[in-house]
Amino acid sequence: MNTPPPDPWSRLTESARRAQPAEARSDEAPFGFATRVVSRWQDLQRSERFRFWGAWSFRAALAAAVLCAVSAVWQPTAEAAPEPWADLPTLALPLP
Repeated sequence: MNTPPPDPWSRLTESARRAQPAEARSDEAPFGFATRVVSRWQDLQRSERFRFWGAWSFRAALAAAVLCAVSAVWQPTAEAAPEPWADLPTLALPLP
């Protein structure tokens, strides 16, 4: 009689434990990782599209922050009734 296979999570964790012993694991980045990250960042900095996107997204975020601040500070008074923009006729609908 066959035994049921273990659940996939148990199989995965067991194979990970067998693949690398605890003392061999390291929290350091692989060799050359920092160099690759810096070179990629420099390539992005040289990219005209990235600089354009960065400048305009900063401006948009700043404009949104100013708009939020103004809308939070400025509150219309309760006495000031809004005036209609135009004198439009109204339509009364009969209720059923």
